[in-house]
This record gives sequence, C-alpha cells and structure tokens, in this order.
Amino acid sequence: MKLLSYLQIEYKLARRKAVQLLQSGKVLLNNAEPENYQTELNIGDMLSVEFPHGREEKKIETFPVIDSQLILYHKPVGIVVSNDDPHNTTIYNRLPPGMREYQYIGRLDKDSSGLLLLANDKKLVHELGHPSAGIVKTYLVRIDSLLDEEQLSHCMNGMIVDEQGKAVGAGQSPEMGQDFLKFESVEQEQRKWYVSLVIKLVEGHKRHIRRLLKACGKKVFALHRTAFGKYKLSDLKEGEWKLMDI
Repeated sequence: MKLLSYLQIEYKLARRKAVQLLQSGKVLLNNAEPENYQTELNIGDMLSVEFPHGREEKKIETFPVIDSQLILYHKPVGIVVSNDDPHNTTIYNRLPPGMREYQYIGRLDKDSSGLLLLANDKKLVHELGHPSAGIVKTYLVRIDSLLDEEQLSHCMNGMIVDEQGKAVGAGQSPEMGQDFLKFESVEQEQRKWYVSLVIKLVEGHKRHIRRLLKACGKKVFALHRTAFGKYKLSDLKEGEWKLMDI
C-alpha cells in the first residue's frame, strides 16, 4: 500500500492534511523521512506521525481495506495520458498529489479531450478496460466533409489500417503495426463549417478513430469523448474531476 493512502485511511485524514504532514517532515518511516508520498509500505515497517496532541508510533501489521473508487476526469487537449513523460504535461501533473495511485482506464491521445476514467482498484481497472466487458464509448468528432456511402461502409464493416492511417489491401491479415478498425455506429450531420460525427466504439486501438477516418480520406479537427459506458461527462468542466464510490 502507498504511504499517502495508508495515512488517509488509517488516521481518517483528508488528502490535503496527509500531504501537509508529509511536507512538514512530521511523518517518519523506519526512523527516516520517506522519499515520496508514493513510497510502498511493507508489513513490519515502523511508522511515526507527529500530531498536535503528540507523536504516534506503530508497527504496521496489517493494511486497511481500501474502498474501490473511480475518478471521472475531463482531460483537456494537450495533456498526455501517461505515468511519466519528460517532454509533456501528463494527467498526473494536473491532478492533485497522491492521485498517482489511481490508474487510468484506456487512453485519450494528446490532441483529444473529454472523459477519462481512473481507478484505485486493479480489478476494477481490468473490468472496465478489457474489451470483453463490451463497454461502449461515445465520441463527438469534427471532420472536414461528409462520409459517402463507401466510406461509411468501410467505417462500419471495418478495414485493416496501419499506424500512419493508410488502408491495407483487402484480404490480407494484420501485421505488426496494423489493426482491424471499425466503429460500432456512426452518425453524421453537416454543420456550416464542418461535419459533426457521433461515433461509438467498444474495442479501441491506438488512435483508432483518427486512423480509420484518415484511411477514409478525412481530416479530423477535434475529437472529444463524452461517455464511457454508464459514466457521462455531463457538466464536468475541462480540467475538473470528481470522485465516485463504487
């Protein structure tokens, strides 16, 4: 268990209070200040915490049960969904300290925005993220022109596309760097300056929507996820997040 999570649960502390204790050097792990908030605790470790009423010391013999929690985050464009990236701002640079314990479920690329789920329970991450769950994700996409009947057929029936968004000849099997891509459904509407698409996916590959639309000769101006199964972005503003108990 991570040190920050243990402090919050064991001592019933708000995340901000736990962080303040760590930042002020009032938490000692095995008689030394911990390297960071995400230090992994082990059974047998000695923990010492200085509270206003005095210092409490204890030997860790068991870990408290963690309630499964899910975070809904409205990812802005320009933010990378990654644990660490030396060249870009990641979601964890924008989320509060301590949220590195929450693992993202699926991804949105740097140029896309919208609903991203994170969970503190590996089983929940697997249940929501594995294609076998059959969870439908909904996206709003802007492209340059209407899809014609042949292009719509390609989107719905699927085709093999490489990493650069180039269609591979019919009758071939996917090779390294190629995927069979399709949409569960797609609706389109002509607007004044662009075409608006509502796309639904179950299994998503890397840059799935962008690659398939590029293979159809379309330029994507914007891509925004509005729903992940029963979870909706609703009125969650860009950059905001909310915590949900499962």
